[in-house]
Parts: sequence; C-alpha cells; structure tokens
Amino acid sequence: MTATHVNGISVLEDQPARSGISRTGVTVFYEQIRELLLEDGQVVYGCVHCDYTNPNQHSIRPHLKVHKPKATTVTAEALPSKADPATPRPIPAKPATLPATDPLPSASTPEGAGSLADLNLGQLVERARQSDQMRSERDAARREAADWKQRAAEERLRRDGWKQRALKAETGTDWKERAVRAERKLSAVRELLQS
Repeated sequence: MTATHVNGISVLEDQPARSGISRTGVTVFYEQIRELLLEDGQVVYGCVHCDYTNPNQHSIRPHLKVHKPKATTVTAEALPSKADPATPRPIPAKPATLPATDPLPSASTPEGAGSLADLNLGQLVERARQSDQMRSERDAARREAADWKQRAAEERLRRDGWKQRALKAETGTDWKERAVRAERKLSAVRELLQS
C-alpha cells in the first residue's frame, strides 16, 4: 500500500524506484521502494508496504526494517516436558528466525515479475546471461585495478629513487664521494708515474 497523497498533494504516477547501481544496458529497480510523481511536479519516494514517504530515496531503506518480520523464539511451553522420558527433547541452538524481505535492489524485471518463481524460462535465461556478463565485467575491473596498483607501486619505487638522488645532491654527499674516489685514482696514477 503506497501513499496516494503526500502532504495533501495527490500522487499522479507510481513506479519502481531506480537504484543507483544501474548502468548502461542494465537498469536495476528497488523492489520495496516506489518513486512517486506528485501533482505539483515533485518526485518523492515511498515504501511499498505503507504510506511512508521521503524526498530522499536513501531514507526509505532504513524504514523498511519496520516491515521486517520479528524473530520468533522457541519457548519452554512449545517443547516436550521433562517428565516424559519417551519423548526426546530437542536442544535449540539459536532462536528461530523467519526469512526477511530483501530491501536491496534486484536486477530489472519485466512488469509483473517480482521473484524468481514468477519468471518464465526466457526471463531466467536472460537473468543468468546478465549475471555472467556482470561477473565478467567485475573480473575485468579487478584485473585492471590490480594492474593499476602494480603500476603505482613501480612509479613509487622510481620516484623514491629520484628522491634519494635529490637528497644526496642537496646534502652534498654524492659529489664528495665521487671526489674522494677520483682523488684516490689520481694519487694511484701519480705513484705509478713516479716509480
């Protein structure tokens, strides 16, 4: 039940809200967030479960927690009594929880297809193709990122080498070392010539 009026202004158009992760060729819509066009031209976003609205699309997602099913716990009354030794008593590890509805966006689906169970074979094949394409694009981006990291590391090493040379030139130790070596060679040559 999405809002039909927002602050006294009636809603003209109600459609799924487009997610920020959409890209060229792949449009992704939120399943539980609606984009509402108001009579005065404003665009607001609303919850699909109730009449909560907000001009900021990202404010709807935290609100969706309100509609998440509460966790159910196993109580002592639901368990067999200790007095009956013939009935084995189960040991609950954690409280049982009900599956929650997913507030995250899903890949674009044709009108009327809300979950995988509602899709026909062609739509499932298209979803699988899109998934493979996104996976290959992700892998290519990861390889490119690793390549850029390697280039950055090499550039850092090269830059550090130049920094060391510049520091030596500023401190004067490089030319002093070369002058001392040249003086030693020259003195060695003088000794050879004198003998």
